[in-house]
Amino acid sequence: MASSTSLDAEFFDSVAELLSQDAPPPPESASDHSPSELGGISTQPTDLDTITDPTETKFLGELDQVIRRSKETSRLRLYRHRVRKERDYLQRQEKLLTARLTRLKEAESNQLRPRGNTSVGLSTSMWRAIADQQRQARNEAEVEQKQLKASIKAQEACIEALQGLYRSHNEEDKDCDIVESFNSVEKLEEKKV
Repeated sequence: MASSTSLDAEFFDSVAELLSQDAPPPPESASDHSPSELGGISTQPTDLDTITDPTETKFLGELDQVIRRSKETSRLRLYRHRVRKERDYLQRQEKLLTARLTRLKEAESNQLRPRGNTSVGLSTSMWRAIADQQRQARNEAEVEQKQLKASIKAQEACIEALQGLYRSHNEEDKDCDIVESFNSVEKLEEKKV
């Protein structure tokens, strides 16, 4: 940084020397325009444009290079400043977003993580309730299965009785009334149930 300051000081000293030499005054037309319109440079031809002395042209070339370097230096300085500001902004954003992500992850893990003895008690009571529901459903299914088995046995007995009556009716008494057969089947069912 100190070297660029000394280069700037040297540059300004050389420009001051150049301006202090016998230079012709600016033309009259240059005062008609503001320096901002002209960029600080006159657009009218001057006596400097007609210089033919090689030492003067060499000096003007060096001056032109110094001016270009100065402009390039200031342009680079502005660019670096802009890049530095953008980098600082992005670093702040990164810190903010990282902190936010950390908070969100902690909140999510807190929701998923059981909370001490309370969650153990809740999970135990929850499992106990589920086990009670399953036990009750199993008991109901066993009762229903017993009823279905009893119903099947009763129907089998009824079918056997009907088959027996039908066979006996055909073999022994062909004149037997069918109503009597059904009455006897009903009596058999009442005995078995």
